[in-house]
Amino acid sequence: MSAAWPLLLRASVTGPLMEAPGRVLLSALGIALGVALGFAIHLINRSAADEMSAATRSLFGTADLTVQGPAAGFDEQLYPRLARAPGVAAASPVVEVEARVVGRRDTLTVQGIDVFRAAQLAPDL
Repeated sequence: MSAAWPLLLRASVTGPLMEAPGRVLLSALGIALGVALGFAIHLINRSAADEMSAATRSLFGTADLTVQGPAAGFDEQLYPRLARAPGVAAASPVVEVEARVVGRRDTLTVQGIDVFRAAQLAPDL
């Protein structure tokens, strides 16, 4: 195998490079430009998707961060500390309860919000 290696290297790499160095250079340049163009399209697409997501969150008042507790809930003193944390512009508590409907096996999800706090997140509400 070691004797065939220089022959294989000459036939596949140095042969075409010696015969037509300009063609090899242009091929490598074309491949590099294609990869760069693909990456640029990916970056533009990602940026547009992020902007669309931010605009949607702003329009519909969707939270950038959600803190969820266990089914039993968590200490009520945690909310004021979170609302005063650096970087928090507005905080709106939501209480969610799964309630059983009398005479049915299904449960009903009941959500309670503070309408005055929610108005800070979504003024159109």
